[in-house]
Amino acid sequence: MKKICEQCGVEFLINEKLKRERNKRFCCGTCAKRHNGLLSKNRTYSIEINKTKGLKGELNAFYGKKHTQSSLTKMSESSLWKEEKYRYCVLSENEQEIFKGLLISDGCLEKSSRISSRLTFGFKFKEILEKIITDLSSIKFSNIYEYKSKPHKITSKSYINFWLKSNNYHNFLEEYNKWYIDKIKIIPFDLKISSLMCYWWYICDGYNSNNNVYLCTDSFTNNDNKKLIKKFNENNFYPTLTSQNRLFFDKEESIKFLNWIIIHNENINIYNYKFKI
Repeated sequence: MKKICEQCGVEFLINEKLKRERNKRFCCGTCAKRHNGLLSKNRTYSIEINKTKGLKGELNAFYGKKHTQSSLTKMSESSLWKEEKYRYCVLSENEQEIFKGLLISDGCLEKSSRISSRLTFGFKFKEILEKIITDLSSIKFSNIYEYKSKPHKITSKSYINFWLKSNNYHNFLEEYNKWYIDKIKIIPFDLKISSLMCYWWYICDGYNSNNNVYLCTDSFTNNDNKKLIKKFNENNFYPTLTSQNRLFFDKEESIKFLNWIIIHNENINIYNYKFKI
């Protein structure tokens, strides 16, 4: 379903199944803030109202006062959620491997609040997202949504990608803290390499060039990539690190690696070209 933004007049998509989406009036937060700002322009308030707005200094109604310890305890307790209010997602062993394969590549965890996180990712092909929804059946996802880029400055071509995001889950926050430090993705110390995990890693963020397999790890630090190489060594694979900070498998290692993961490529013909050597 499409609506028109009340501020900028741009058409935007909403999920009509959700009441919160149906009530949307603006295409983005910027338009909503701009609209509210225009409504408040040149508005003045009395001293009494300013006191209630929490201004600093003597205008603040709480100026010179302090909360009692009893009040502080009550406020702290009221901010806590009851356990039954948290939403959890329990993944099977295979789902955990797919989850890790998506995260180590193009997938990301968003810390949507102080109590939860959600998984988001995008693909060129809609069929892959449909496959992920099926294989990660324990996770509830939003509808797949389409994004069309602006025309390229040189080629004038627009590109279409498909995106997906999961529900917010409390236990995904623990995963977020494993995979991110100061909002930068890292390699968790307890990460284990497996065939299924590496399949999704390769599909999402790997390629085959001149019969050599590359895994795009340039966003990770050199130390993290050395950690990954060590984990591959434990599985009898011996990649090296390129000058672009990517993992490189020579031809013999590439054949061995692709044979190890191709068993998971069933009914996914879109990426067959990645397995040709």
